[in-house]
Amino acid sequence: MIAAPGPDLAAEDPIGPCGVTENRRHQHGDAHPSLKINPKKDVWACFPCGAKGMAWALAAFIAGYDPGDKAAVKAWLKERGLMNAAKRKAKVDVRGPCVATYLYTDAQRNPVARKRRFEPGPNGKKKGFAWERWEGGK
Repeated sequence: MIAAPGPDLAAEDPIGPCGVTENRRHQHGDAHPSLKINPKKDVWACFPCGAKGMAWALAAFIAGYDPGDKAAVKAWLKERGLMNAAKRKAKVDVRGPCVATYLYTDAQRNPVARKRRFEPGPNGKKKGFAWERWEGGK
């Protein structure tokens, strides 16, 4: 999620109910705001240079690093207290046994897909489904 602009941006007031923020980029010598940040959609765009993306790309852009240089961007974020040290939880696929299988075929009766039904489904749902698709019956 994109947070409020940091000290590396000249922030303006949010515009309208959607919370879009306009900022001047000193690197472009902006007289008017040209970097727009929409925290609700987690997107941003710099109109003079055409750069845009999500939160990670914004951090790299402001820091002056390539988004692919993860070590440098992480270090920059940590220096400013913006790197969340919490680890993501691993997804756990907790579902019950397969109780039904549905085979889908093309006009020549070649199998093209199989849908499996599980009860109970993941995340406390009553049922869940998983698809397998094949090309040319394989």
